[in-house]
Amino acid sequence: MTFGGTMLDPLTVAWVRDVLGEGPQVYALLLTAHAASGIGGAVLVSRIDVRLAPRLLVGWSSIAAAVALAVRYNVPSVPLALGLSLFVGLTSVASAVGVDTLVHRAVRGDYRGRVFGALGATGSLLSLLGALTAGVLAEVVGLVTMLNVASALIALAGIVVLRAFSPAAAAASAEQALASARCAPP
Repeated sequence: MTFGGTMLDPLTVAWVRDVLGEGPQVYALLLTAHAASGIGGAVLVSRIDVRLAPRLLVGWSSIAAAVALAVRYNVPSVPLALGLSLFVGLTSVASAVGVDTLVHRAVRGDYRGRVFGALGATGSLLSLLGALTAGVLAEVVGLVTMLNVASALIALAGIVVLRAFSPAAAAASAEQALASARCAPP
């Protein structure tokens, strides 16, 4: 999850123009800050990934990014937006590493390519649908409102990952699989 593409990227262009009153240079600067901090995020995550469960990387980085994005879009300031773009770049990498690690741990080797392909295709499709939906709805409910919805969806995704992949959820899933195996005909 890069926290972009679905609703944020197309709407951020309009946000920079309409809310910040800036042009393409500021948008490019925000993208550059986000991307550059992703490099730092990769180095940071490579040092902590063995100490932090992948679900925590995905969940907490998604929640942190959502809060940062909500602040960025509701407090129109170029310096603040740049600082928060740096932070969100770090969280994007942490989340992506967490997702990849979850897939590597949960999926048999001979199915990983298919799963990663399905994830990539689904992400691309949802990005297109999100951009279309967000653009249309932004005209109806407002640009900042849609950016807040996108931020809330990112937070919700983080919460879902924290709950769905919790040790308690894994134990319940294992118990259910065991019970199903016992009931299955030979």
